[in-house]
Formats: sequence, C-alpha cells, structure tokens
Amino acid sequence: MAYHGVIPNVYGVENNVSLQPNPNRCGPRMMNRLLAVLITLLIALPVTAYDTDSDDTDVAVLLDGSKIAKRVLAIDEKGQVTFEDSQTTVDLQGLRRITRPVGAADIEAVSLVHLVGGGVISATKVTLTEDHAVIDWSYGEAMELPLSAVRGVRITANNNPKNQPTGATSFTNAIGEEGGGKDRLFVLVENKVQSLSGVMVSMDDKAVKFLYQEQERTITRDKVFGVLLAGTGKAPNLTGLAELTLADGSTMWAKLNKMRAGLAYLKLVSGPDMVLPWATVRGMRIRSDRLVFMSDLNPTDVYERAIAQVGSWKKDKSVRGRPLSIRGRVFDKGIGVHATCRLTFDRPGQFNILAATIGIDDATNGRGDCEFVVLGDGKELQRVRIKGNDEPHDLRVKIEGVKTITLAVEPGKDFDFSDHGNWGDVRLIKE
Repeated sequence: MAYHGVIPNVYGVENNVSLQPNPNRCGPRMMNRLLAVLITLLIALPVTAYDTDSDDTDVAVLLDGSKIAKRVLAIDEKGQVTFEDSQTTVDLQGLRRITRPVGAADIEAVSLVHLVGGGVISATKVTLTEDHAVIDWSYGEAMELPLSAVRGVRITANNNPKNQPTGATSFTNAIGEEGGGKDRLFVLVENKVQSLSGVMVSMDDKAVKFLYQEQERTITRDKVFGVLLAGTGKAPNLTGLAELTLADGSTMWAKLNKMRAGLAYLKLVSGPDMVLPWATVRGMRIRSDRLVFMSDLNPTDVYERAIAQVGSWKKDKSVRGRPLSIRGRVFDKGIGVHATCRLTFDRPGQFNILAATIGIDDATNGRGDCEFVVLGDGKELQRVRIKGNDEPHDLRVKIEGVKTITLAVEPGKDFDFSDHGNWGDVRLIKE
C-alpha cells in the first residue's frame, strides 16, 4: 500500500509525494522508520512564508546608533517598545528603525500604487473613479483611499530591467516630479512608452477611460503602462510617523498606534485605519520627532574654496556624486564635501546634540588628510583630524543654546588633493 502525503515548501506551496514501499527492501519496520522521518521533516518545516518562530531576532537601532538585538514583543498606546527577555522599554520616537527576520512572500502583484508623500502598495487589483481608489491586496480587506492620496498607478508590476519597454523610465522619473495641472496616461505603442496629457476618468481591471483632447477614450489595460495623477492633495507631514515595509514589498507611511498579540494597529498617512499581522512587517523606519538629518536642511551660508576641487558639496552623496562610503561603511544619509568647505545652518527647534560618523571617502583609495570642525555661533566646539586610512570616527557634540551650527572641513598639512570629507549620518538629536 502506498503512503500519500503533502509536504509544504518554504513558500507555502504544496507538493504531492508518494512513497512506494519496495517489498525486496522495506518491511513494516523500515516503513515505520520512513514515516517517522517524514513526520519529523513536516514538523520542522515552516507552515507559511511569514513564520517568525525562529531564533532570529529583531534589531532596533536607537537615535545614537546603538542597537538592541531582541525580539519586539509589544508596543503600547504611548509608543513604549517592549523587548523579549528585557525589563527595559524604549520610546518608539527614540528609534531610527527596526529590522525584522521576515522572508519575502510568494505573492505576485498585478499593479503598483504609488502614494502621495511616499510609499508603494503591491496590488492584485486597482479600481479608480473620479474621487477614490479601491486597492485589493494581500492583507485583509480592500483598501479604499481618496484619490488625492494616490500619485499614480503602474499597471505592470514587473521591475526586471532586462524586460522593460523602451521609455519605461519616463514613468518612474515622473513619479518624483511635482504634479502638474493635468493627469498623464502612459500607453504602450509597439513596445514603447508614450504619454498623453488629459484627465483620468476611471480605471477597472479591463480598461482605462481617459479624456484626451476633449474626447473620452477607452484603452484596454494591456495597452496601458501606467497612470499619473496631477494631484491636489498636499504632501503630508511625516514627522513622528513610521515607514513600514511589508513582506510583499509594499511600503507605507503610518502612525503605529500599538502592537499587541501579534497585530499591528495603524493609521495610514492617507487616512484609513488598518490592522496587520505583525509577522508580515519586514521592518520600519521611524521619522522621529527627536531627530533631523542635516542633509534634509538647507544651509543659510555656504563657503567653498579649493585648489583641486572636483565638485560642490552634496546631500546624501559624496562630493563626486557617489554613495557616501568610509572604509567600507556606506551611509544613505549625510553630506559630502571637498576641503575647504563651511556649511552654516540655523539650529531648528530644541535639538541639543549633533552626531555624525566622519571620515575620508573611499574613492580616494586611502589618500587625503582633513580636519573636521563643528562650530556653534562661530565658536569652535570640536575639531578632529582624519586621514584617508583612518577608521570612521563617531562624533557627538553638545549644541544646546547655540543659534547657528557650522560644519567645516579644512585641509590637513598637505594641499587639499583627495580631501573628500564625508559627514556620514550627520544629524541633530533632541534628548
């Protein structure tokens, strides 16, 4: 007699298996052993792609850069985060981010819905009317949003760069631009993306109706690459909110009201409330009201003077326009300069600590010799000399009571050749 069973793989897909005993090799005792091994394997395999009952831990990064590597158990209504095997709680606004050991889900999105202010929903179905959007997705009920909360919809979710029509980047680039006075329809013509300006009337799973040159046109979904809405909604204030990344690749800005019993209770920046299984959250980035990156501020005064300058100072990039990198450590936020450079900022709010990781950019291949200086109201607060082969240096300066902050990078003993200074993760903290 054959034994028939079902073994779930790591993506939750079932595979039928059939074990046929060989009478020449397997007696009843051998079959019992095989069944015992099979049961052991079934118990050991994860039940779904979202199983979190493993030894992996969450990692919470505090404002000062220190880490807590413990599983997050709960977050209460006051924003206090409780960790496993710990009596210490941390304020959610005292964190920069939380990363979680959640694998990617085996979910195929049909469309990508881009939200105003940032965020992308992986949708299985999208319907647009004159005033709202209905988004079917993988977690619970359909999401209904005001149309003013939607920046655009990409019909095809395929992001493989090797399988894109000509001109596909025109849609991606337009997402980041300010909304104009008209909607834009991106259509496919002989595998090329072209755009039309007009008014979006409606969209369902079969066609898009679009008002173009005062005529309503109906275009089947297979001919549409995406829709970009002019937008009348004001970009939301994200301070104090969290950007959540889910297992299906969706990202969204929301206020995390609480997390308990494995459920996260959210209020999206676009309005509606939502409840999600905590196990689907891959991570979150907190826009803390106690932290501001200086690369998000505009300086009130800029002074640059160099013999061998290769470019002007840059936000979130090295002076050469590349990722900020110091001895292999890469920073997505920060300021890249070439000595001599002085950037002066007004101190916003009640921030009382300046923190950064400083060093010479890796593009110099170990060359360079700079002095990093922090000044408050023109008075020197701290000075650190860094050479090209030095390890990244963590800087922490008290700035309480000053009105202006100056970040200066001056050349060392030699000329300023290769003096590419990086202010990695330079930020103001309110303790």
